[in-house]
Amino acid sequence: MFLRNLTLACLIIISSCNKTFSESLDEALNSAFDNDLRLKAERTSVEMAKEGVERARTSRRFQLSLSGSAGYQWSDTNRFDNFVLPGSPPDAEFPGVDSGARETAGVQAEANYPIYAGGRLANAIRQAKAEYDRAKSQYQRALQDVYLRTVTVYVQVLQNKEAVRIRESNVNALSEQLKETRIRFSLEVATKTDIALSEARMAGAQASLAGAMSQLEASKVSYMTIVGVPAVDLVDVPPLPVLPIKLEDAIETALQSAPEILSARNLLRSAEIAVEIAKGSTRPEISLSLGAGVQSNVKDDLQDESASALIRGRIPLYEGGVNNSSLRSAKLRRKQAYQSLDAVEWELRASVSQAWFGYQAAIKMVSASEAQVRAAELAYQGSKLELDAGVRSTLDVLNQEQELLEARLSNLSARSDAYILAHQLLRNIGGLTFDESIQQ
Repeated sequence: MFLRNLTLACLIIISSCNKTFSESLDEALNSAFDNDLRLKAERTSVEMAKEGVERARTSRRFQLSLSGSAGYQWSDTNRFDNFVLPGSPPDAEFPGVDSGARETAGVQAEANYPIYAGGRLANAIRQAKAEYDRAKSQYQRALQDVYLRTVTVYVQVLQNKEAVRIRESNVNALSEQLKETRIRFSLEVATKTDIALSEARMAGAQASLAGAMSQLEASKVSYMTIVGVPAVDLVDVPPLPVLPIKLEDAIETALQSAPEILSARNLLRSAEIAVEIAKGSTRPEISLSLGAGVQSNVKDDLQDESASALIRGRIPLYEGGVNNSSLRSAKLRRKQAYQSLDAVEWELRASVSQAWFGYQAAIKMVSASEAQVRAAELAYQGSKLELDAGVRSTLDVLNQEQELLEARLSNLSARSDAYILAHQLLRNIGGLTFDESIQQ
């Protein structure tokens, strides 16, 4: 009974290990978004920047505070030693002014509201919003990077799996060819050289198959690292999204919506606002202050109450040069942001152009390799018929079979490269779109 239960448990574990974790590209993207640690860090940065906006807004609101104190206060004064009220005896005591320890308690409430701060508070809110937008751009950049890596490794697994299938088919074909050569040798139609050639090609095909299987396992490891689940039973990739028709359209789209350019522009916006904040530090400040308090002398049963409503002003006259230095630093950061924006624009133009021409070349390679496969298949079938007719040699058939293998692998590589390069182009223009549910 114990062995039966143990066997059943092992079968359940094996079944769960063989479960399909990711069947489609959308499922792989979902898993990759959940698995990527850098993406989680960028998402946290967005949340922090959002809190920064809220924190900046608080600076323009009423600031309320309540303070209290209780304890003993000791004092000694001769201020009233020679003070005598008319008609009072010389040894008369006056409450509240005696020396020594007194038990006191007090409560003070205060409210402050900034009326004018040289524009610093409003600009601080604008700057926080710019940083929030920049954080979102950085998050979109990381998101699209994960998208592209997932597509790349997904296609590579499918490509390597198909390459293994093609090479297995080639090994089987060469195995049949070797059997036929040996039969022909027994009929004294083929020579030992033909057998040696067939065996050599067979050994080479088996070695190439082993290499392809190793490459497939390596791509599965990369898939597991990026996506976070095993690459089991992956289905074919969906059709490509709509691509720009012209290179100029692709560049224009990149300059409008690529995460890199949006991040650089938000950085420039933040730097420009920082200059205004630095200028505001040299301007006057006006604030409203409201206060109310109660102070009690417990021993003498005395109580003082106070209330105030004040308009406070401050004009910075000399701060040791710190304000001017802050303004110069802010202007330098603004200059650097302009330079960074120019650099990002040039880099985007170059990367979009490279991806565009790479994709165009890959499409042409797909078309040419498909024609090559068709021609190689006809040549291979013809060489086999001509071998049976005695017109072709075994070496001719083996060469044609090798050409057919290379044509099929070349077509497979061209189709995979075209799909990846298309997504690379979409990544560079910020066009990798996905459902909002995937981002959560």
